[in-house]
Amino acid sequence: MIDTRKIVGLEIVIFSVLAIIMLASLFNVHPESYVTEKRGEYYESLLFSTEVIRYPANATIINTTEIIIGFVADPWNLNFGAMPVGGSSKRFMILNNERGEEAKIRLVAKGDIEPYINFSKNGFIIGRKENTTVDIEFHGDKEGKYRGEIDIYIIRPKSILGNLLMWIV
Repeated sequence: MIDTRKIVGLEIVIFSVLAIIMLASLFNVHPESYVTEKRGEYYESLLFSTEVIRYPANATIINTTEIIIGFVADPWNLNFGAMPVGGSSKRFMILNNERGEEAKIRLVAKGDIEPYINFSKNGFIIGRKENTTVDIEFHGDKEGKYRGEIDIYIIRPKSILGNLLMWIV
């Protein structure tokens, strides 16, 4: 007689290993060079289709007490500008899901700007035909110029199993 507990246990182990492999392959890749303008990439796996939108990001921390005012109107450029030590700068993105299915949104900062970036929300599901706003804040405490990129991963399931795993990815 087959012991169903062993079969279920084996299925859970296989499922967990696959989930870990997918997570590692999605978010741990740091490019050798960072984008200088907005760029999009698309790839598919067995369970998901993933669109990655890469935005250049930079900021400068200077040792001053003067008030600095500046504007960057480029929608594709996450330039946080120059600010004094301990200062912060905020940008925002409006994300629209124009498709007929839900999508998982992951934001990832890369480069030397990474430790100074905070997202107001991350790793969330955006519903069909919905939009949401994400604040992106740079807070620097050390003088210098910081570069990198902010990548938006838009992950859509391709199957029922993908729908179930979307909460883990």
